Amino acid sequence: MRTLARRCRRPLAVSCWIRPSDGPVDPRASTAELALNVVHRLAATADVALERFEHPAGELYWALGAEPPRRPLCGDRQLAWYAARVDRARELIESRFDEDLSLARLAREVGMSLYSFARVFAELAGETPHRYLVGVRLHEAARRLRAGQPVTEVAHVVGYGSLGHFISSFRRAFGATPSRFARSRTPLPPRPGRGAARG
Repeated sequence: MRTLARRCRRPLAVSCWIRPSDGPVDPRASTAELALNVVHRLAATADVALERFEHPAGELYWALGAEPPRRPLCGDRQLAWYAARVDRARELIESRFDEDLSLARLAREVGMSLYSFARVFAELAGETPHRYLVGVRLHEAARRLRAGQPVTEVAHVVGYGSLGHFISSFRRAFGATPSRFARSRTPLPPRPGRGAARG
């Protein structure tokens, strides 16, 4: 918690003023915040589970980028509270990466609203919760492949329901298929963790 708070003394693109999704539009909201809010409003009125919108909403927010605030939005006490929640979410991801860790579930586990959690995690951890989860899963997959476990078994153990999805994700991350990586002498990448915080 202290490490994250120390690294993020700069003004955050994390809002202490953000309103509920059914409230009025804040004129200070960035394009990224407005886009994410629109996606969440659509999800709330759609006849499908909110979880189906989570990944695209988080990626949209991160791709658009949060505009820097005109003034610091959070004091040290609020920042420390946020940092503790992000630390807890990272611990959950690192220890239960094989489970179905949706954005909504992580937000509930750390006691934050889905919208605030997505924004705060991306700002303090430097990537969306989904990207962080994928990084942890793929690192564990690489470790298990090097230990000689079969590709299909590794895909299942680290939380992938589709072998094809696992192989394409692994190839994007490591530049090689899982089977080729297992036979290579390429060093294992550093595990995602505390050193990944922005600041």
